[in-house]
Amino acid sequence: MPRLQRVYGHITRGCGVSTVHDARRVFQTVIRLCYHLDRNPIYPRTVVPPKKGCATPERGDQPWRTTATFGARGAAAGAFRASTLCVDATTKWPYPPTSLPRQDVMERAPERMITGSPNKPVIAVVGAGLMGHGIAQLFAVAGHRVAVYDPNGDVRASVPARVRSIFELLGQDQIALERISLHSDFGEAVSGADFVFEAAPEKLEIKQEIFERLAATTKPVAVLASNTSVIPIGDLGARVNRQHAGRIVGTHFWNPPHLVPLVEVVQAERTDVAVVEKTVELLKSVGKVPVHVKRDIPGFIGNRLQHALKREAIALVADGVCDAETIDLVVKHGFGSRLAVLGPMEQSDLVGLDLTLDIHRVLLRHLDRRPGPHPFLEQKVAAGELGMSTGRGFREWTPQQCAEVRERLNRYLLALAHQRKDGA
Repeated sequence: MPRLQRVYGHITRGCGVSTVHDARRVFQTVIRLCYHLDRNPIYPRTVVPPKKGCATPERGDQPWRTTATFGARGAAAGAFRASTLCVDATTKWPYPPTSLPRQDVMERAPERMITGSPNKPVIAVVGAGLMGHGIAQLFAVAGHRVAVYDPNGDVRASVPARVRSIFELLGQDQIALERISLHSDFGEAVSGADFVFEAAPEKLEIKQEIFERLAATTKPVAVLASNTSVIPIGDLGARVNRQHAGRIVGTHFWNPPHLVPLVEVVQAERTDVAVVEKTVELLKSVGKVPVHVKRDIPGFIGNRLQHALKREAIALVADGVCDAETIDLVVKHGFGSRLAVLGPMEQSDLVGLDLTLDIHRVLLRHLDRRPGPHPFLEQKVAAGELGMSTGRGFREWTPQQCAEVRERLNRYLLALAHQRKDGA
């Protein structure tokens, strides 16, 4: 047996593996080498199977302790964790887990996710709601360890199931769920992170308080990023002193983050350029399409374009030019059908700037230019007509129609995601 342990130790410490596939190949190599050395396979002679699954109190207070048991560092330890191996603290030998990690296990042993390797920065996500769990999944599947903080216990408890549903949708290996740890303690979640992504509710006061706490509890070199969709990044960091303001940057992911590739990286007045560059590189490494927003303006780029269109659409309906359904048909079956492959500046160059100028000279003075929300929109909200959630907004909706719209959107975005993957 000492010979087998020496062989195993040499491989785990020196392999430098970083993917699930490589980790499994290393494990298979260990089995083959041990077989040739002792003329007997490892199983079942040296493995004591668990009594009730991988995480049992009888086998130590901290299950899943790959790093502590093997002594392997960096990518090798991460790879063995990702290759579906559990570690028995008594026998110090690997055995296949009986199931994916449960949420209670993820909370019992959060420290397994806090330290990372130089090749894969450690990620923390503050807020596990609509966007937060998707951001966590994005980095976990790319090989990063991710610590997720949310003060709401029910929200934390729902993370594994919601992340697992993304893996199922995209046909990805659910073992990446093991890289996500859940935390009820703010400092524990963020103190070891290299990048922190704030995904809290879109309320200025809440976000300002979060960034105050992040400046005080994170590493001095950690990048502090916000997923706000409209609030200027400078406003979020207004309470943070100049010493830490340089590492605050905007990272506006689009919903759903696992299907929409764009991320707007927003440079505030006090943001260090090096932080912007570092953030862009990280996002590229996980398959996103980051763009550099060079001025910190409300709504950045995408939402300014989107809501300029919405402002005119609402005005057209309010003025009786057409109904809401007609607006949607014109966009989906008209110019919207080419927007995914032809941006507005490309289209202007395509048809000629002289034609664009002639159109603007006639059209622009007739477009809606209200400085605030249209009264038609305010009346709808005041009347409780909020959209699909209430069954009526600009249009009327049945539960079946709502489900069909969501299904249609997800099916289309998923097809685009597979198309990008196949073309990569």
